[in-house]
Amino acid sequence: MLFFGDWIPTEGLDLGTLTSDEMKVINLECAFCSRKKRISKKAYPIVLEVEALDIIGQSRNCVVNIANNHTYDAGESAFHDLIEELDRRGVAYYGTTERPYIEIEDGKMRYFVVAGLSRSRSRGGALAALEKIGEHLELLGNCGSQVVVTPHWGGESEYTPYPSPAQRSLAKKWIDAGANAVFGHHSHTIQGVEYHQGKPIFYSLGNFHFPHEESALYPLTRFGLGVDFAKGEIRKTIILEHRSGRTTVVEDFVKIAHVKKHIEDISDDLMVKKWSLRRWSRAVGRLYTDKNAASWRLRFGKNFLITLPKWLAAQMMPITWLMRMGKILENPDTRCRYEAFDNMV
Repeated sequence: MLFFGDWIPTEGLDLGTLTSDEMKVINLECAFCSRKKRISKKAYPIVLEVEALDIIGQSRNCVVNIANNHTYDAGESAFHDLIEELDRRGVAYYGTTERPYIEIEDGKMRYFVVAGLSRSRSRGGALAALEKIGEHLELLGNCGSQVVVTPHWGGESEYTPYPSPAQRSLAKKWIDAGANAVFGHHSHTIQGVEYHQGKPIFYSLGNFHFPHEESALYPLTRFGLGVDFAKGEIRKTIILEHRSGRTTVVEDFVKIAHVKKHIEDISDDLMVKKWSLRRWSRAVGRLYTDKNAASWRLRFGKNFLITLPKWLAAQMMPITWLMRMGKILENPDTRCRYEAFDNMV
């Protein structure tokens, strides 16, 4: 079974990846709405015409996760319209409060795949919550099947290669509770990988196909991963390259070697020393603060009066001060990781 990251279903994706016979689990990260009026206070809403779902219909053996921070971008009613449309088209999905996990049969193997979205302003009431994953794992504890967790998480680590200490702790708790693997998404970048009790944790697979104006600003979004997981083991990984709105499978040995070396380096960074809040903030603080500043500028441009009190409240949050200090005291080793990747792409 192949696990992929974030997907906006538009033209530009090599459909050979979608039409293969392998079972695929992908994070469908956008809203769909045919209405002319689409009002969103977000800096970067992602709303497609309902006809874009035709691309999903062209795929075979595809399951989509909808517990993410963009499926509500067109509002509550449009989200429920999406659920009805997925049902009508026979598209398998999970990630709602009514369907937080899904059972998938792949050959002779049976899997339960569990979703959860971390707390955010974008988490609609019908979406599966990250903090409920432990309860779902307890319920599935004696199912006799492989259990995989696919969290949409780590807002502070967006566009960076490093998960937070809280994410690392939570992933290990899920493994201890019975999960056989964790394949995360949301950062739009490949993040570090580690094993706990011999079971894989991929903190973020990066993008599957995500032609988006903000994402394109960050070089680390250039590559994504597909992970083939079966019988409790990683059978292979696929490296995807995103360039000029198109996504292809990387076959160039030099690029493959560079991306694998990057993954090894950022994974080693998690292991060498204690991954504390201070160390993490020094690794991601610069990107976090610069990205947030750009996002707030867009929100102010949309509605100054509504945005101002939200911005003032955000400036007083501990995470904001932590990241500002992290930017000032940036770790030169992790800065080198970014620069080495920038030079590669």
